[in-house]
Amino acid sequence: MIRTNKLLNTLKKLISLYALSLCFSLNSYEMPLPAKEKYANQSINQACKIINKEKKLYAIGTGGEMLDEVNALCLTFEGYQEIGLEEARELIVYCVSTFLNIINSNQQLQPYLGNYPFTSQNVEIMIFLYKPDRQEVGPDNISLVRSMKGLVEYHYGYPLYKISEPFLRESYQEACDKLALEKKKPPIP
Repeated sequence: MIRTNKLLNTLKKLISLYALSLCFSLNSYEMPLPAKEKYANQSINQACKIINKEKKLYAIGTGGEMLDEVNALCLTFEGYQEIGLEEARELIVYCVSTFLNIINSNQQLQPYLGNYPFTSQNVEIMIFLYKPDRQEVGPDNISLVRSMKGLVEYHYGYPLYKISEPFLRESYQEACDKLALEKKKPPIP
């Protein structure tokens, strides 16, 4: 009788182990990506490569809102440079405009976009900034520049887990206009 119970317990354990391994093997089966995600990922990857090459920013996260259609796409970068407000504005406008150009020129993605053309309302870009030695910037330096739903925010200081309120908030269009004005100013002799 004791021997039969041991045998049954061993058999139960083996069956449980087999069932568990079957569950894991089924979960490891990769489903092909839906077309909208595949094409969105193409645009995301292309934007990350260009922004890295041109501005030395490193992608640390991506995302999007794609339940029925592609309504938003997001990129998060980190950079190792201490910059002022004008440089931060130029950087965020460059990143948003580059991302939008890539998204809107991807003809395979266009049918899946919630609205075409995509605008600054449809993309989110966050850029975390560190010193060149990869240390956190001081409390009086720009540590985060973010564009979300058509608004650009500039944040001072760290620590990262305690992101401050933005010291400046402006629309993406205002940021573009201010950059255009800066470029029109004659150089100071």
